[in-house]
Amino acid sequence: MKKTAIALGALVAFGSLPLHAETVSDLSGWLVEGDGTWTYDVEQNSWYQSENTPEASYLYDPTGESLGKAISGSITVTGSDDDMIGFVVGYDSGENASSDANYLLMSWKGLNQNGWLEGMRLWHITDAMTLEETRSRGDNVWEPGTNSGMTLLDTATNLGSTGWDKNESYTFDIAYNGSYLAIFVNDELEMSIAPGDAGLETFEEGSFGFYNFSQGGVTYGSVIYDDVEVLIDDEKFANLANAVPFEGAGLATLAALGFAGFRRKK
Repeated sequence: MKKTAIALGALVAFGSLPLHAETVSDLSGWLVEGDGTWTYDVEQNSWYQSENTPEASYLYDPTGESLGKAISGSITVTGSDDDMIGFVVGYDSGENASSDANYLLMSWKGLNQNGWLEGMRLWHITDAMTLEETRSRGDNVWEPGTNSGMTLLDTATNLGSTGWDKNESYTFDIAYNGSYLAIFVNDELEMSIAPGDAGLETFEEGSFGFYNFSQGGVTYGSVIYDDVEVLIDDEKFANLANAVPFEGAGLATLAALGFAGFRRKK
């Protein structure tokens, strides 16, 4: 998918965010929607989802604050099966069952099955995703390409046709503000989109969250989140600049002048 250039003014705006808010490393208050059994490990600041769920399971931050923020950690699958793991961004409570949903879903499939293809993809969700609601409108949760509530926005640069491997840990860094979403896996920029790619004027506030569908034995580990400029290092900003070539030089300059010295705290 061709990347949409990020407006330089918007980049300057996120550079003016507070220099440092306290890094959040306690996710014990996150909430569950949909199916699934989630267990929190306070020492590792990790969440484990154990069930092979018949429909999507969401674990999200109830503060609903993600604009100007980044979240970092690792994801590991130890359970059987080969289905969907991933994240949601800009998610609001109840949107899994709402006909007015408006959030972004990164889904990573282990192997091909029905309409779900192996690999990592980014979707704009605009309708309920429960089994009952999708069936009532004539859609199928196993056929995302024809699901009226799902619009494909992007396919991962390196992992677009590569599934996750069992017992393999992958690091993730997700940066989000009103003018872009960037997703890094194992320090590689896999996805970067602007609001226009989703037919929006700006990305909206909402929650970071974790997502499983028909997949158990998933751990989201050592998770932290903070302001974008605290968790996303200079090299990642440079990679993001290369992904948005028209205004990329402005981003690179901001990275050099405004963000030098900040390093991811992991």
